[in-house]
Amino acid sequence: MSTKVDIAIIGGGLNGLVTGAYLAKTGRSVTIFEQSDSVGGTMSTVEIGPGFRGPAALDSIDLVHPSIIEDLNLRQNGLRMIRGGGLILASSSGRGLYLDSASSLSDQIASFSQIDEKAFLELDAFLARIGKALDPVLTRPLKNPKTDGLSGAFDLMKVGWALRKLGQREMPEALRFLPMTVQDVLDERFESEYLKAMIAATALKGSWLAPRSAGSAYGLLHHNPHWAKGLNRTTIFAEGGPGALSDAVAAAARSAGASIRTDARVTKIIVEAGLCTGLTLESGEHIQADRIISALDPRTTFESLTGQDWLDPDFMERVRQIRSHGSVAIVRLALDRAPQFTCAPEGSESISGRIQIGDSLQYIEKAFDAAKYGQIPDAPLLMASIPSIMDPTLAPTGKHVMIIWAATMPSQLREGNWDDEKEALGDRIVGILDQHAPGLRASVVHRQVETPADLQKRFGLTNGCIYHVDLALDQLLYMRPIPGWFRYDTPIERLHLCGAGVHPGGAGTGLSGKCAAEHIARL
Repeated sequence: MSTKVDIAIIGGGLNGLVTGAYLAKTGRSVTIFEQSDSVGGTMSTVEIGPGFRGPAALDSIDLVHPSIIEDLNLRQNGLRMIRGGGLILASSSGRGLYLDSASSLSDQIASFSQIDEKAFLELDAFLARIGKALDPVLTRPLKNPKTDGLSGAFDLMKVGWALRKLGQREMPEALRFLPMTVQDVLDERFESEYLKAMIAATALKGSWLAPRSAGSAYGLLHHNPHWAKGLNRTTIFAEGGPGALSDAVAAAARSAGASIRTDARVTKIIVEAGLCTGLTLESGEHIQADRIISALDPRTTFESLTGQDWLDPDFMERVRQIRSHGSVAIVRLALDRAPQFTCAPEGSESISGRIQIGDSLQYIEKAFDAAKYGQIPDAPLLMASIPSIMDPTLAPTGKHVMIIWAATMPSQLREGNWDDEKEALGDRIVGILDQHAPGLRASVVHRQVETPADLQKRFGLTNGCIYHVDLALDQLLYMRPIPGWFRYDTPIERLHLCGAGVHPGGAGTGLSGKCAAEHIARL
Protein backbone atom coordinates (compact mmCIF):
# COMPACT_ATOMS: atom_id res chain seq x y z
CA MET A 1 0.00 0.00 0.00
CA SER A 2 1.32 3.44 -0.92
CA THR A 3 0.18 6.92 0.11
CA LYS A 4 1.30 10.30 -1.29
CA VAL A 5 1.83 13.41 0.87
CA ASP A 6 3.56 16.74 0.27
CA ILE A 7 5.44 17.12 3.58
CA ALA A 8 5.91 14.22 5.99
CA ILE A 9 7.08 14.98 9.53
CA ILE A 10 8.52 12.13 11.58
CA GLY A 11 7.66 12.55 15.27
CA GLY A 12 4.67 14.16 16.93
CA GLY A 13 6.48 15.68 19.89
CA LEU A 14 6.34 19.40 20.57
CA ASN A 15 8.84 20.43 17.89
CA GLY A 16 7.36 18.18 15.22
CA LEU A 17 3.89 19.53 15.95
CA VAL A 18 5.09 23.14 15.93
CA THR A 19 6.87 22.67 12.60
CA GLY A 20 3.77 21.04 11.14
CA ALA A 21 1.44 23.76 12.39
CA TYR A 22 3.57 26.60 11.03
CA LEU A 23 4.05 24.96 7.62
CA ALA A 24 0.36 24.10 7.38
CA LYS A 25 -0.43 27.77 7.96
CA THR A 26 1.55 28.60 4.81
CA GLY A 27 -0.82 26.42 2.79
CA ARG A 28 1.38 23.36 2.51
CA SER A 29 -0.08 19.88 2.85
CA VAL A 30 1.46 18.34 5.98
CA THR A 31 1.16 14.90 7.57
CA ILE A 32 2.75 14.15 10.96
CA PHE A 33 3.63 10.55 11.83
CA GLU A 34 3.83 9.69 15.55
CA GLN A 35 4.88 6.25 16.80
CA SER A 36 2.75 6.20 19.98
CA ASP A 37 -1.00 6.37 20.40
CA SER A 38 -0.97 10.07 21.32
CA VAL A 39 1.05 13.15 20.47
CA GLY A 40 3.44 15.06 22.70
CA GLY A 41 6.43 12.81 23.33
CA THR A 42 8.25 14.18 26.37
CA MET A 43 5.61 16.93 26.54
CA SER A 44 2.69 14.60 27.20
CA THR A 45 0.49 13.47 30.08
CA VAL A 46 0.40 9.82 31.15
CA GLU A 47 -1.60 7.69 33.56
CA ILE A 48 0.24 6.96 36.80
CA GLY A 49 -2.56 4.90 38.30
CA PRO A 50 -6.37 4.76 38.16
CA GLY A 51 -7.55 8.37 38.45
CA PHE A 52 -4.00 9.77 38.56
CA ARG A 53 -2.34 11.51 35.61
CA GLY A 54 0.96 13.32 35.40
CA PRO A 55 3.79 14.49 33.14
CA ALA A 56 5.59 11.97 30.97
CA ALA A 57 8.86 13.90 31.30
CA LEU A 58 8.66 17.69 31.11
CA ASP A 59 6.43 18.89 33.92
CA SER A 60 5.78 22.53 33.01
CA ILE A 61 5.48 24.89 30.06
CA ASP A 62 7.63 27.75 31.45
CA LEU A 63 9.98 27.84 28.50
CA VAL A 64 7.54 27.76 25.59
CA HIS A 65 8.25 30.85 23.54
CA PRO A 66 5.37 33.37 23.77
CA SER A 67 5.34 33.85 19.99
CA ILE A 68 4.33 30.20 19.51
CA ILE A 69 1.43 30.57 21.93
CA GLU A 70 0.22 33.66 20.07
CA ASP A 71 0.99 32.61 16.47
CA LEU A 72 -0.80 29.29 16.82
CA ASN A 73 -3.69 30.66 18.94
CA LEU A 74 -3.04 27.98 21.53
CA ARG A 75 -5.42 29.48 24.09
CA GLN A 76 -8.23 29.36 21.55
CA ASN A 77 -7.20 25.78 20.78
CA GLY A 78 -7.73 24.66 24.36
CA LEU A 79 -4.59 25.59 26.29
CA ARG A 80 -5.26 26.74 29.85
CA MET A 81 -2.19 28.05 31.66
CA ILE A 82 -1.90 27.84 35.46
CA ARG A 83 0.61 29.88 37.43
CA GLY A 84 2.26 27.84 40.15
CA GLY A 85 4.75 28.83 42.81
CA GLY A 86 8.47 29.43 42.57
CA LEU A 87 11.41 27.27 43.60
CA ILE A 88 11.95 26.06 47.14
CA LEU A 89 15.16 24.47 48.37
CA ALA A 90 14.78 21.69 50.92
CA SER A 91 18.10 21.89 52.75
CA SER A 92 19.80 19.29 54.91
CA SER A 93 19.25 21.57 57.91
CA GLY A 94 15.50 21.55 57.33
CA ARG A 95 15.50 25.25 56.53
CA GLY A 96 13.98 26.31 53.22
CA LEU A 97 14.87 29.06 50.76
CA TYR A 98 11.95 30.11 48.57
CA LEU A 99 12.33 32.08 45.35
CA ASP A 100 9.39 33.39 43.39
CA SER A 101 8.29 36.56 41.63
CA ALA A 102 6.51 37.96 44.63
CA SER A 103 7.50 40.98 46.68
CA SER A 104 8.90 38.68 49.37
CA LEU A 105 11.76 37.59 47.11
CA SER A 106 14.27 40.10 48.47
CA ASP A 107 13.34 39.28 52.07
CA GLN A 108 13.85 35.57 51.43
CA ILE A 109 17.36 36.07 50.06
CA ALA A 110 18.28 38.73 52.62
CA SER A 111 17.43 36.31 55.43
CA PHE A 112 20.47 34.30 54.28
CA SER A 113 22.72 37.13 53.10
CA GLN A 114 22.29 40.89 52.71
CA ILE A 115 24.98 40.90 50.02
CA ASP A 116 23.24 38.17 48.05
CA GLU A 117 19.98 40.12 47.88
CA LYS A 118 21.58 42.82 45.75
CA ALA A 119 23.76 40.37 43.81
CA PHE A 120 20.76 38.26 42.84
CA LEU A 121 18.85 41.18 41.40
CA GLU A 122 21.97 42.34 39.54
CA LEU A 123 22.57 38.90 38.02
CA ASP A 124 18.91 38.62 37.08
CA ALA A 125 19.03 41.94 35.23
CA PHE A 126 22.42 41.14 33.65
CA LEU A 127 21.12 37.86 32.19
CA ALA A 128 18.03 39.62 30.85
CA ARG A 129 20.20 42.17 29.07
CA ILE A 130 22.49 39.52 27.57
CA GLY A 131 19.49 37.45 26.51
CA LYS A 132 17.90 40.41 24.80
CA ALA A 133 21.15 41.20 22.97
CA LEU A 134 21.52 37.60 21.79
CA ASP A 135 17.83 37.20 20.93
CA PRO A 136 18.37 37.37 17.14
CA VAL A 137 20.58 34.28 17.26
CA LEU A 138 18.92 32.40 20.15
CA THR A 139 15.32 32.54 18.92
CA ARG A 140 15.58 32.62 15.11
CA PRO A 141 17.18 30.59 12.33
CA LEU A 142 20.86 31.35 11.99
CA LYS A 143 21.92 33.21 8.88
CA ASN A 144 24.94 32.19 6.85
CA PRO A 145 26.89 35.26 5.73
CA LYS A 146 28.42 33.26 2.87
CA THR A 147 25.09 32.27 1.31
CA ASP A 148 22.64 34.83 2.69
CA GLY A 149 24.70 37.82 1.62
CA LEU A 150 23.90 41.12 3.26
CA SER A 151 20.92 39.64 5.14
CA GLY A 152 23.16 37.17 6.96
CA ALA A 153 25.83 39.73 7.69
CA PHE A 154 23.25 42.23 8.91
CA ASP A 155 21.83 39.81 11.49
CA LEU A 156 25.29 39.22 12.96
CA MET A 157 25.95 42.96 12.94
CA LYS A 158 22.75 43.49 14.95
CA VAL A 159 23.97 41.09 17.61
CA GLY A 160 27.35 42.79 17.72
CA TRP A 161 25.71 46.20 18.01
CA ALA A 162 23.38 44.97 20.78
CA LEU A 163 26.35 43.60 22.73
CA ARG A 164 28.23 46.83 22.23
CA LYS A 165 25.26 48.75 23.62
CA LEU A 166 25.77 46.88 26.89
CA GLY A 167 28.60 49.32 27.50
CA GLN A 168 32.34 49.22 27.94
CA ARG A 169 32.10 47.44 31.27
CA GLU A 170 29.31 44.98 30.55
CA MET A 171 30.15 43.87 27.00
CA PRO A 172 33.48 42.26 28.00
CA GLU A 173 31.72 40.77 31.02
CA ALA A 174 29.10 39.21 28.74
CA LEU A 175 31.76 37.70 26.46
CA ARG A 176 33.66 36.42 29.50
CA PHE A 177 30.50 34.95 31.01
CA LEU A 178 29.53 32.49 28.28
CA PRO A 179 32.45 30.01 28.53
CA MET A 180 32.71 30.18 32.34
CA THR A 181 31.77 27.48 34.80
CA VAL A 182 28.55 28.26 36.62
CA GLN A 183 30.43 27.76 39.91
CA ASP A 184 32.87 30.55 39.03
CA VAL A 185 30.01 32.86 38.08
CA LEU A 186 28.22 32.22 41.36
CA ASP A 187 31.28 32.21 43.62
CA GLU A 188 32.17 35.66 42.32
CA ARG A 189 28.77 37.03 43.28
CA PHE A 190 27.19 35.14 46.18
CA GLU A 191 27.85 34.02 49.75
CA SER A 192 24.99 31.61 50.42
CA GLU A 193 25.63 28.03 49.35
CA TYR A 194 21.88 27.47 49.28
CA LEU A 195 21.31 30.27 46.79
CA LYS A 196 24.25 29.19 44.65
CA ALA A 197 22.90 25.64 44.53
CA MET A 198 19.44 26.82 43.48
CA ILE A 199 20.74 28.99 40.66
CA ALA A 200 23.22 26.33 39.49
CA ALA A 201 20.51 23.67 39.35
CA THR A 202 18.47 25.73 36.90
CA ALA A 203 21.55 26.15 34.69
CA LEU A 204 22.36 22.43 34.73
CA LYS A 205 18.83 21.07 34.36
CA GLY A 206 18.96 17.76 32.54
CA SER A 207 22.37 18.45 30.99
CA TRP A 208 25.60 16.46 31.15
CA LEU A 209 27.34 19.22 33.08
CA ALA A 210 28.31 19.95 36.66
CA PRO A 211 28.96 23.27 38.42
CA ARG A 212 32.67 23.07 37.55
CA SER A 213 32.14 22.13 33.89
CA ALA A 214 33.46 24.65 31.38
CA GLY A 215 30.62 26.45 29.61
CA SER A 216 28.02 25.49 32.21
CA ALA A 217 27.27 29.18 32.83
CA TYR A 218 25.55 29.26 29.42
CA GLY A 219 22.72 27.25 30.96
CA LEU A 220 21.73 30.33 32.94
CA LEU A 221 20.72 31.88 29.63
CA HIS A 222 19.30 28.75 28.04
CA HIS A 223 17.12 27.61 30.94
CA ASN A 224 16.30 31.10 32.24
CA PRO A 225 15.57 32.94 28.97
CA HIS A 226 14.72 36.61 29.09
CA TRP A 227 11.16 36.00 27.87
CA ALA A 228 10.57 33.83 30.97
CA LYS A 229 11.49 36.80 33.16
CA GLY A 230 14.79 35.57 34.48
CA LEU A 231 15.92 33.68 37.52
CA ASN A 232 12.94 34.49 39.70
CA ARG A 233 10.17 33.29 37.41
CA THR A 234 7.25 31.26 38.69
CA THR A 235 6.32 27.84 37.37
CA ILE A 236 3.70 27.65 34.62
CA PHE A 237 1.64 24.47 34.27
CA ALA A 238 -0.85 23.46 31.60
CA GLU A 239 -4.24 22.43 32.95
CA GLY A 240 -4.55 18.72 32.33
CA GLY A 241 -0.80 18.25 32.31
CA PRO A 242 1.85 19.11 29.72
CA GLY A 243 0.05 16.99 27.16
CA ALA A 244 -2.57 19.73 27.01
CA LEU A 245 0.03 22.00 25.40
CA SER A 246 0.82 19.39 22.76
CA ASP A 247 -2.89 18.79 22.19
CA ALA A 248 -3.39 22.52 21.62
CA VAL A 249 -0.55 22.63 19.07
CA ALA A 250 -2.00 19.54 17.38
CA ALA A 251 -5.40 21.24 17.23
CA ALA A 252 -3.77 24.31 15.68
CA ALA A 253 -2.03 22.12 13.11
CA ARG A 254 -5.25 20.33 12.21
CA SER A 255 -7.19 23.58 11.94
CA ALA A 256 -4.54 24.78 9.47
CA GLY A 257 -5.06 21.64 7.40
CA ALA A 258 -2.40 19.25 8.72
CA SER A 259 -3.08 15.56 9.27
CA ILE A 260 -1.72 13.64 12.26
CA ARG A 261 -1.35 9.87 12.27
CA THR A 262 -0.68 8.13 15.58
CA ASP A 263 0.47 4.52 15.98
CA ALA A 264 2.53 5.20 12.85
CA ARG A 265 6.12 4.28 13.60
CA VAL A 266 8.57 5.15 10.83
CA THR A 267 11.20 2.46 10.26
CA LYS A 268 12.95 3.78 7.16
CA ILE A 269 13.54 6.97 5.20
CA ILE A 270 13.79 6.08 1.52
CA VAL A 271 16.65 7.72 -0.38
CA GLU A 272 17.17 7.36 -4.12
CA ALA A 273 20.23 8.87 -5.81
CA GLY A 274 20.76 11.27 -2.90
CA LEU A 275 17.14 12.44 -2.95
CA CYS A 276 14.66 11.74 -0.16
CA THR A 277 11.51 10.26 -1.75
CA GLY A 278 9.46 8.78 1.06
CA LEU A 279 9.32 6.64 4.16
CA THR A 280 8.20 3.24 5.33
CA LEU A 281 6.01 2.57 8.36
CA GLU A 282 6.32 -0.38 10.72
CA SER A 283 3.05 -1.68 9.25
CA GLY A 284 4.75 -1.96 5.85
CA GLU A 285 2.91 1.01 4.39
CA HIS A 286 4.96 3.11 1.99
CA ILE A 287 4.56 6.90 2.11
CA GLN A 288 5.70 8.95 -0.87
CA ALA A 289 6.65 12.50 0.10
CA ASP A 290 8.03 15.56 -1.65
CA ARG A 291 9.85 16.59 1.52
CA ILE A 292 10.55 14.84 4.83
CA ILE A 293 11.30 16.54 8.15
CA SER A 294 12.59 14.50 11.07
CA ALA A 295 11.84 15.66 14.60
CA LEU A 296 13.92 12.76 15.91
CA ASP A 297 17.44 13.27 17.15
CA PRO A 298 20.15 13.46 14.47
CA ARG A 299 21.86 10.20 15.39
CA THR A 300 18.62 8.24 15.25
CA THR A 301 17.71 9.89 11.94
CA PHE A 302 20.98 9.10 10.19
CA GLU A 303 22.14 5.93 11.94
CA SER A 304 18.77 4.15 12.04
CA LEU A 305 16.47 5.58 9.36
CA THR A 306 18.35 6.82 6.30
CA GLY A 307 21.16 4.32 6.14
CA GLN A 308 24.60 5.50 5.09
CA ASP A 309 24.75 4.69 1.37
CA TRP A 310 24.13 8.30 0.32
CA LEU A 311 26.03 9.98 3.13
CA ASP A 312 29.65 11.04 3.03
CA PRO A 313 31.83 9.05 5.46
CA ASP A 314 33.17 12.29 6.94
CA PHE A 315 29.60 13.44 7.61
CA MET A 316 28.71 10.16 9.31
CA GLU A 317 31.86 10.34 11.41
CA ARG A 318 30.71 13.77 12.61
CA VAL A 319 27.27 12.33 13.40
CA ARG A 320 28.81 9.51 15.42
CA GLN A 321 30.84 12.07 17.35
CA ILE A 322 27.70 13.91 18.52
CA ARG A 323 27.55 13.71 22.31
CA SER A 324 24.13 12.78 23.61
CA HIS A 325 24.10 11.86 27.29
CA GLY A 326 20.96 10.91 29.13
CA SER A 327 21.37 12.27 32.65
CA VAL A 328 17.84 12.16 34.04
CA ALA A 329 15.74 9.43 35.63
CA ILE A 330 12.08 10.20 36.21
CA VAL A 331 9.93 9.04 39.10
CA ARG A 332 6.17 9.56 39.08
CA LEU A 333 4.21 9.16 42.30
CA ALA A 334 0.50 8.94 43.03
CA LEU A 335 -0.08 10.05 46.63
CA ASP A 336 -3.10 9.56 48.85
CA ARG A 337 -2.49 12.91 50.56
CA ALA A 338 -0.50 16.10 50.15
CA PRO A 339 3.12 15.79 51.30
CA GLN A 340 4.21 17.98 54.21
CA PHE A 341 7.71 19.30 53.61
CA THR A 342 9.55 20.51 56.70
CA CYS A 343 11.06 23.35 54.66
CA ALA A 344 7.55 24.67 53.91
CA PRO A 345 5.68 24.93 57.20
CA GLU A 346 3.34 27.57 55.74
CA GLY A 347 1.60 24.96 53.58
CA SER A 348 1.05 24.05 49.97
CA GLU A 349 1.54 27.46 48.34
CA SER A 350 5.33 27.36 48.63
CA ILE A 351 5.52 23.83 47.18
CA SER A 352 3.19 24.57 44.25
CA GLY A 353 6.16 25.21 41.96
CA ARG A 354 9.39 23.21 42.13
CA ILE A 355 11.17 21.58 45.05
CA GLN A 356 14.93 21.09 44.94
CA ILE A 357 16.95 18.65 47.00
CA GLY A 358 20.65 19.36 46.62
CA ASP A 359 21.73 22.28 48.78
CA SER A 360 25.30 23.07 47.74
CA LEU A 361 27.52 23.18 44.69
CA GLN A 362 29.63 20.45 46.27
CA TYR A 363 26.52 18.24 46.64
CA ILE A 364 25.74 18.61 42.92
CA GLU A 365 29.36 18.14 41.82
CA LYS A 366 29.71 14.99 43.92
CA ALA A 367 26.55 13.52 42.40
CA PHE A 368 27.84 14.24 38.90
CA ASP A 369 31.21 12.68 39.74
CA ALA A 370 29.47 9.37 40.38
CA ALA A 371 27.49 9.61 37.14
CA LYS A 372 30.64 10.33 35.12
CA TYR A 373 31.96 6.93 36.16
CA GLY A 374 28.74 5.08 35.40
CA GLN A 375 27.56 4.91 39.00
CA ILE A 376 24.24 5.88 40.55
CA PRO A 377 24.93 8.69 43.04
CA ASP A 378 23.98 8.04 46.65
CA ALA A 379 22.51 11.55 46.86
CA PRO A 380 21.35 12.69 43.41
CA LEU A 381 20.17 16.19 42.62
CA LEU A 382 16.37 16.05 42.74
CA MET A 383 13.94 18.51 41.16
CA ALA A 384 10.31 17.75 41.96
CA SER A 385 6.90 19.25 41.39
CA ILE A 386 3.38 18.50 42.60
CA PRO A 387 1.26 19.86 39.73
CA SER A 388 -1.99 18.61 41.27
CA ILE A 389 -1.77 21.34 43.93
CA MET A 390 -2.65 23.89 41.26
CA ASP A 391 -4.43 21.50 38.89
CA PRO A 392 -6.89 19.22 40.71
CA THR A 393 -7.91 17.55 37.41
CA LEU A 394 -4.81 15.36 37.68
CA ALA A 395 -5.84 13.39 40.78
CA PRO A 396 -8.92 12.42 42.81
CA THR A 397 -10.09 14.92 45.41
CA GLY A 398 -7.60 15.25 48.25
CA LYS A 399 -4.97 13.18 46.48
CA HIS A 400 -1.94 14.27 44.48
CA VAL A 401 0.63 13.42 41.84
CA MET A 402 4.32 14.18 42.09
CA ILE A 403 7.02 14.02 39.42
CA ILE A 404 10.70 13.93 40.31
CA TRP A 405 13.63 14.53 38.02
CA ALA A 406 16.62 12.67 39.41
CA ALA A 407 19.45 14.45 37.66
CA THR A 408 23.15 13.50 37.58
CA MET A 409 22.36 9.99 36.35
CA PRO A 410 24.57 7.95 33.99
CA SER A 411 22.99 6.94 30.70
CA GLN A 412 24.73 3.57 31.00
CA LEU A 413 25.80 1.82 34.17
CA ARG A 414 29.39 0.73 34.59
CA GLU A 415 28.25 -2.43 36.35
CA GLY A 416 24.89 -4.11 35.97
CA ASN A 417 22.00 -2.71 33.97
CA TRP A 418 19.20 -0.23 34.50
CA ASP A 419 16.42 -2.83 34.40
CA ASP A 420 17.88 -4.47 37.50
CA GLU A 421 18.55 -1.19 39.31
CA LYS A 422 15.53 0.98 38.53
CA GLU A 423 13.29 -0.06 41.43
CA ALA A 424 16.14 0.29 43.90
CA LEU A 425 16.67 3.79 42.50
CA GLY A 426 12.98 4.51 43.03
CA ASP A 427 13.27 3.32 46.64
CA ARG A 428 16.30 5.54 47.18
CA ILE A 429 14.59 8.63 45.78
CA VAL A 430 11.40 8.10 47.77
CA GLY A 431 13.55 7.57 50.86
CA ILE A 432 15.34 10.88 50.32
CA LEU A 433 12.02 12.65 49.84
CA ASP A 434 10.66 11.05 52.99
CA GLN A 435 13.50 12.62 54.98
CA HIS A 436 12.27 16.06 53.89
CA ALA A 437 8.56 15.24 53.92
CA PRO A 438 7.99 12.70 56.72
CA GLY A 439 5.22 10.26 55.85
CA LEU A 440 5.58 10.66 52.09
CA ARG A 441 6.77 7.07 51.65
CA ALA A 442 3.65 5.75 53.34
CA SER A 443 1.40 7.92 51.15
CA VAL A 444 2.57 6.43 47.84
CA VAL A 445 -0.18 4.38 46.19
CA HIS A 446 1.36 4.08 42.71
CA ARG A 447 4.91 4.57 41.49
CA GLN A 448 6.61 4.62 38.10
CA VAL A 449 10.37 4.79 37.56
CA GLU A 450 11.94 5.52 34.19
CA THR A 451 15.70 5.49 33.74
CA PRO A 452 17.68 6.99 30.83
CA ALA A 453 17.43 3.55 29.19
CA ASP A 454 13.64 3.66 29.53
CA LEU A 455 13.50 7.16 28.07
CA GLN A 456 15.47 5.91 25.09
CA LYS A 457 13.00 3.08 24.51
CA ARG A 458 9.87 5.13 25.15
CA PHE A 459 10.71 8.29 23.21
CA GLY A 460 13.43 7.12 20.83
CA LEU A 461 16.04 9.37 22.46
CA THR A 462 19.66 8.40 21.91
CA ASN A 463 20.96 7.40 25.36
CA GLY A 464 17.80 8.95 26.84
CA CYS A 465 19.08 12.49 26.15
CA ILE A 466 16.08 14.82 26.38
CA TYR A 467 17.99 17.54 24.53
CA HIS A 468 18.81 15.13 21.64
CA VAL A 469 22.29 16.71 21.52
CA ASP A 470 24.16 17.75 24.66
CA LEU A 471 23.95 21.46 25.45
CA ALA A 472 27.69 22.11 25.30
CA LEU A 473 29.37 25.16 23.81
CA ASP A 474 30.87 23.11 20.98
CA GLN A 475 27.40 21.78 20.09
CA LEU A 476 25.50 25.06 19.95
CA LEU A 477 24.74 27.77 17.39
CA TYR A 478 26.73 27.18 14.16
CA MET A 479 27.91 23.81 15.47
CA ARG A 480 24.49 22.32 16.25
CA PRO A 481 24.07 19.48 15.53
CA ILE A 482 27.44 19.41 13.73
CA PRO A 483 29.62 22.10 12.17
CA GLY A 484 28.42 23.15 8.73
CA TRP A 485 24.86 21.81 9.12
CA PHE A 486 23.09 24.37 11.31
CA ARG A 487 20.32 25.31 8.87
CA TYR A 488 17.92 22.33 9.32
CA ASP A 489 19.06 20.90 5.96
CA THR A 490 20.98 17.64 5.50
CA PRO A 491 23.27 16.19 2.81
CA ILE A 492 20.24 14.26 1.56
CA GLU A 493 18.17 16.54 -0.64
CA ARG A 494 14.67 17.32 0.70
CA LEU A 495 15.40 15.79 4.10
CA HIS A 496 15.41 18.23 7.02
CA LEU A 497 15.67 18.20 10.82
CA CYS A 498 13.42 20.05 13.29
CA GLY A 499 13.94 18.40 16.69
CA ALA A 500 15.65 19.59 19.86
CA GLY A 501 19.00 18.56 18.40
CA VAL A 502 19.02 21.50 15.98
CA HIS A 503 19.40 25.21 16.67
CA PRO A 504 18.57 26.70 19.14
CA GLY A 505 18.07 23.40 20.95
CA GLY A 506 16.79 22.60 24.38
CA ALA A 507 13.56 21.02 25.52
CA GLY A 508 10.13 22.53 25.95
CA THR A 509 10.56 25.82 24.06
CA GLY A 510 9.26 24.76 20.64
CA LEU A 511 11.81 27.09 19.06
CA SER A 512 13.70 24.40 17.15
CA GLY A 513 10.44 23.46 15.46
CA LYS A 514 9.47 27.05 14.75
CA CYS A 515 12.89 28.00 13.36
CA ALA A 516 12.97 24.90 11.16
CA ALA A 517 9.55 25.75 9.76
CA GLU A 518 10.62 29.31 9.05
CA HIS A 519 13.66 28.09 7.11
CA ILE A 520 11.85 25.34 5.20
CA ALA A 521 8.98 27.66 4.26
CA ARG A 522 11.44 29.72 2.23
CA LEU A 523 12.61 26.76 0.13
